[in-house]
Amino acid sequence: MTEEPVDRGYGIDFGLRDPFGNHIRVAQMAQG
Repeated sequence: MTEEPVDRGYGIDFGLRDPFGNHIRVAQMAQG
């Protein structure tokens, strides 16, 4: 994991990098 989970108001997201060097962002949208 390259970035810890962060609450950004619209939901929580974090970043990571796969073994090939690609950056990936994962987000979970907030309810409401």
